[in-house]
Amino acid sequence: MSVDAEHPSVAFPARGVRGWLIFEGVLLIALGVLAAALPLFAGLAVALVLGWILVFSGLLGLVGLFGSRGHDHPLWRLISAVIAVGAGGIVLWSPVVGVIGLAILIAAYLTLNAFTSFAMAFHHRGRAAKGWGWQVFSGLVGIVLAVFILLLNPRGDAVLIGFFIAIDFIVGGLSLLGISAGIRRAAGIASV
Repeated sequence: MSVDAEHPSVAFPARGVRGWLIFEGVLLIALGVLAAALPLFAGLAVALVLGWILVFSGLLGLVGLFGSRGHDHPLWRLISAVIAVGAGGIVLWSPVVGVIGLAILIAAYLTLNAFTSFAMAFHHRGRAAKGWGWQVFSGLVGIVLAVFILLLNPRGDAVLIGFFIAIDFIVGGLSLLGISAGIRRAAGIASV
C-alpha cells in the first residue's frame, strides 16, 4: 500500500491499481482508434445501443405499471412506456434515424450554448470587461458547428457521432494513463 502525498489519509494499492488503469486506458485508446478508423460503424453502434436502452426502459415501465397498480398515474406511465418502446423500435428498425436524432440534439445544444455565449459577451462588454470578444468567437464557432451538423446527410451524421465517440474514448484512455502515472509518482514519493 502507498499513501497519496497530497492526502496522507488516502491509501491505495499502487501496483494493482496502476495495472488496471493502464490496461483500461490502453483498451479505451485502442477502441477509440478503431472508432476513428470506422466512424460510420461506431455511430450506428451508438444508435443501436440507444435503441435497445429505449426498448428495455419502455418494457421496464410496462412491467412497473402492472406492479404498482393503483399507485401512480397509470395513463401517463403507459404513454411514457409506449413512447420509449416505440422510439427504441424505430431506432432499431432504422439506426440512421437514431443517429440523425442525436445529431439534431447536438446541434440544438450548440445553438443554445452559442446564444448564452453571446449574452455573456454583451454583458461583459457593457461592463467594459476585457476578453468579451472570445465569448463572441465561441458563440460563432458553436453556430457554425450547429449549421454544419444540420447540413450533413445521414451518413455524415453517423460519421460525426462515431468521431465524437472516438475522441471520448481516446481522451478517456489518456486520462486513465495520466492517473496511473500520478499514482506511480505518488507511490515513489511516499516510499522515499
